[in-house]
Amino acid sequence: MPFTNQIVGTIISSVLEFSQLMGETGEPLPINNTRTSYVPCDGRSIVGSKLHRITRMTNAPDLRGKFIRGLNQFFNDGEPRFDPTRGDTDAGRVVSSYQADDFKSHNHSVFNVIDVKDGNEKSAIGLNPGNPRETGLTGGQETRPRNIAVYFYIKIN
Repeated sequence: MPFTNQIVGTIISSVLEFSQLMGETGEPLPINNTRTSYVPCDGRSIVGSKLHRITRMTNAPDLRGKFIRGLNQFFNDGEPRFDPTRGDTDAGRVVSSYQADDFKSHNHSVFNVIDVKDGNEKSAIGLNPGNPRETGLTGGQETRPRNIAVYFYIKIN
């Protein structure tokens, strides 16, 4: 589908940098919110665009470094309905709302136990609740799934 026929509010992913995307669409730089078709999803102002007029959104979503998650609302007969079986516990989410990272509450226990065969102290998980000790830090700088970096753009006109 030609980019001019795409619906306002459509988000596309691309390996093209913004200047390359603009070259492919034949649109001039700099960005003009009243005429530019796509803008980067970097939180910039979209005031004056068709998307702003339709949705009252004042900024493009900022998708830099974010994982996109589908909104847990489904429309039947024109009314949104939250489905608690779909895994999102935040029923009040709206389009473009940010949700911070989180870990589900859990714990890890490691205990020192005596091996009955040789009498040596060994580590075991979940055995003998006496004398617990910490496991120590493991991992990197953030929790994330494997991923590929792309650019996201949103159609504003």
